[in-house]
Amino acid sequence: MTRRGFTLIEVLTALTLAALTFLLTARLVSASSQLTVALDARRRALETDMNAERWLGRALESVSIGTEGAEPFEGTDSTLRLTAWVPTSDGWPARRTMELRLRNTVVEVLLGDGTGVTLWERVGELHLEYLLVPGESSRWVPMWSSPVSAPVAIRLRLSWTDTLRAPESLLLAVRGGQ
Repeated sequence: MTRRGFTLIEVLTALTLAALTFLLTARLVSASSQLTVALDARRRALETDMNAERWLGRALESVSIGTEGAEPFEGTDSTLRLTAWVPTSDGWPARRTMELRLRNTVVEVLLGDGTGVTLWERVGELHLEYLLVPGESSRWVPMWSSPVSAPVAIRLRLSWTDTLRAPESLLLAVRGGQ
């Protein structure tokens, strides 16, 4: 007697193996797409952080102090008010009074013309410190107020509402007198 087909056990085994292969492939594709989405979200968050740091750094590099129409440099441990050359919507810098502050969970810069720039979101705490003179024996102070001079640098300490994200410290140089 010659055998011409497959037994029921062989067909069921082949179907089971095919189903398992399909199921594992589907799970791998799903995990891969979820990882891609998470990676893209983290890339966007990092890009936003870098743009915020770049914007604030450029503003602090062009502080206008001790000149006609310039506001005094007023810095506390939670807010900063000064006059600087900041980029406008058309890309050209304009001299504006700006106030850096934490409102709700957003670190924002309020400009003198009423517009605002959101720098960071989901921030739990913002602490500012000021370096008055460079040197290894210099210390950071929690306040600086002067109509004619700015500190050498500002340290921003950010704590996030997202507990998975580590607190950050940013050190930004201040260049003034323009």
